[in-house]
Amino acid sequence: MRRTKSISLLITLALVIGLVFAGTSVLADSVPSVDPNLPASWFGERPLASELGITSFSEAPMLAEKVAKGELPPVAERLPVDPPIIEPYERIGNYGGVAHVWARDLDMGVGDGRMLAGLSGCYLLGRVTPDAQQVLPNLVQGWEYSEDATQLTIYLREGVKWSDGHPFTADDFEFWWEHIALNETLNPIPPDVWQPGILDVKKIDDYAVVYTYDAPSPLVHNTFHKVSDRVTNYPAHYMKQFHPAFRDEAEILAEAVEVGIDTWDQYFDYMSSKNYPERKRPVLDPYVVKERGLTYIDYERNPYYPFVDTEGNQLPYLDGVRINRVADRAMKRVKAFEGNAAICGPHLFSSDIPLYIDGEEKGSYETYIWSSGLGVESAIMLNLTHQDPELREIFNDLRFRRALSHALDRDEINDRCYFGMATPRQTTVIDASQYFEPHYAAAYTEYDPELSKQLLDEMGIIDRDGDGIRELPSGKRMNLIMTYLDSNATPIIELALEFFREIGIDVKLDMVSRELMVERRNASNFDLSQWHVDYVTDIYFPGTPGKSFAPVGGGQPYSPWPTWIAWANSGGTAGEEPPQHIMQLIEWSLGLNQSTDPAEREKFAKLLLQAQAENIWTIGTVGQAPVPIVVANNFHNVPRHGMLNDDVDWGSVYYPEQFFLDPVTK
Repeated sequence: MRRTKSISLLITLALVIGLVFAGTSVLADSVPSVDPNLPASWFGERPLASELGITSFSEAPMLAEKVAKGELPPVAERLPVDPPIIEPYERIGNYGGVAHVWARDLDMGVGDGRMLAGLSGCYLLGRVTPDAQQVLPNLVQGWEYSEDATQLTIYLREGVKWSDGHPFTADDFEFWWEHIALNETLNPIPPDVWQPGILDVKKIDDYAVVYTYDAPSPLVHNTFHKVSDRVTNYPAHYMKQFHPAFRDEAEILAEAVEVGIDTWDQYFDYMSSKNYPERKRPVLDPYVVKERGLTYIDYERNPYYPFVDTEGNQLPYLDGVRINRVADRAMKRVKAFEGNAAICGPHLFSSDIPLYIDGEEKGSYETYIWSSGLGVESAIMLNLTHQDPELREIFNDLRFRRALSHALDRDEINDRCYFGMATPRQTTVIDASQYFEPHYAAAYTEYDPELSKQLLDEMGIIDRDGDGIRELPSGKRMNLIMTYLDSNATPIIELALEFFREIGIDVKLDMVSRELMVERRNASNFDLSQWHVDYVTDIYFPGTPGKSFAPVGGGQPYSPWPTWIAWANSGGTAGEEPPQHIMQLIEWSLGLNQSTDPAEREKFAKLLLQAQAENIWTIGTVGQAPVPIVVANNFHNVPRHGMLNDDVDWGSVYYPEQFFLDPVTK
C-alpha cells in the first residue's frame, strides 16, 4: 500500500515538477548545487577597482542627499583604499526599494536575513565560494600561515570603516583579545582550550594581526569566518565605554540599572547587540538597524559598506530590508505562497514545491529549485552512551545498526519526500568532496528487511508474545523513543519508523524544543535522535570532523555519543572515557585537523569516512535534496541554482549586496 501511494504521488507531481525544471533547463533527476552562470570572480580572488580601471565612484540617491547636506563625507572618502569589486550575477542593479523577508526569530533572521541582507556577520572576514570548496578574503585583504601552521597572520584592507565611519583596524582585534577573550567575567572558558586553542593575538600594525594557536591549525581559515563575530561584534571604539577597563564601573552599573540589568558584563553583552537602534552599535554589515517593532525590524543601507560593483557603484543596491516575524513554519509557508516576500528559502519544506509552483502566477513570483547540499537530510542516531546498560550494549552492536539501516527503503523515502530528486545515501561527505568515495555512501543501504530480521534474531531480540513487536534479550519490551525537532526532515522520520515497525522495532516520536533536546543530549537521556548532516563540504569537514564522524566538538542538538564528547572536550575531567576504537576516531580527527601535509590529511579523512561506512555511527537516509527558493518577479540577481545550508551561510555566498528590486516595488 505504501509503495503504491508513493508511485501515485510521484506520477501526480511529475508534470508539475517537470515544468519548473524545464523552465530552468534542468533535468527532473538533477538538482544543481552550482549555477553555471555565476561570475568567475565569485570563485577566485576578488578584483580591485584599480584593476578594472575604476577611478570614480557612485552612490545611492539617499546617500547623495546626505552628502549634499553635509551629513556624510563624499563616497570616495567612505570607501577603502582601492575598493574590492563584487561582480553582479546578471546585471548592474537599480538603487532603491525596501525588500521584505519573513523569519521566526527577528534577532537572527534564521537564514532569510542572511540570504537577503547578509545580516549574520559570519562572512565578514572571509566568504565561502559558491561551490563550498574554499574561503576567500572578504573584508580583510588576505592571510598567511607560519611554516608550522601555529600562527596565522591576517592582513586588513586599509580604509574599511564601521557604519559610523570609524576605521576597522587591528585595534578591534586587540580589544577583543585583551578585554573580552581574556576577561574571565565575559569569557569564563579561556581561549587556550577552544578548538583550536588560541594562545595569543598580537597587533603588528594598524592593518596586520597575528593569531598564535596551541597546535598546528592549517585549516582554521576555513572556519574563521564562522567565528568572525568574536571580533566584528565588538567595535573597540564603541564598546570600550561599557567596559570597566576604560571607564568607571559604577557609572556603567548606573546605566545598566536603568535598563533593568544589574551587572556590567550583562550590560556589555546587551549593548553589543546590533539589532536595536537605540543601542547605536556600529556594524560592518551591508545594512544598519533603523527601527524595531514587536513584529518587524527595519534596516537601511550602511553608508560605509566597502564594496562596489563593476561600474564603481557602492553596494548594496537596496535602500533597506524589513525582517517580519512569523509565528511558525506554517505561517512562513503561507507568506511565501502569497508572494509576500522578496525572497524566501531557508526552512521551506521540499514537500511544498508543487504548492509554490502552483501559486506563482497569483503570487507574482518564481520557484527556483536549489540543492540542500547536505550529506544527509535526516541521520538517525542511536545513543551509543545510553544510561541503560542493556540498550547501550544493543546500540553499540553493529548488527543492530545494520538491521535498522537495511530496514529503510531509501528509494521510497526519496520518492515520497523529494519526488525522486534526492540521493539515497549513508552518512558521509557530499559527492563533490575530494574525499568522497561511492562505497562510503552505499554502505549497508540495500533495502533488505529479511536480513534485518535475521540480524535481530541473532542478537536475541525476538517477538516472544506474538504481538509483532520484539522484546529485548532480557524479556522486556523494547519501548524506544525518537526525540526530535520538527523540521524539513520530519516526513523522513515518520516513514523510517514505519519501516522499523515492519521488522518488529517499535519507536515512538517525541517532538521537543531545541532547548530540551540539548538538555537531554548533554545528560545522555535519550534513545534515538535525528539531525541533518551538514559540515560535509571541503570547507568544513577537514576542520570539524567531530560533527558526525568522531566524538569531538559539539554544539548541535544531536549526538550519538554525548558522554564521550564531554570527556574529549573537557580533557578527561567530565563525561566518560571512550573505548579504544572510539579513541582512534578522536586521534584521526585531530590528525586531519592539524596536519600541514595535504596527503596526510587525505589519509586521516578517509580513515574517518571508512570507519563511518563500516560502523554507521549514524544511519543515513537520503541527501542532497531539492529545496524551494521563492523569488519575487521584481527581485533580481538571485542565482537560478545554488546550495542552501549552514556550510554556505544560508545564501550569503551569493552576494546579497547585489540583489535588487525593480524601480516600482511591490
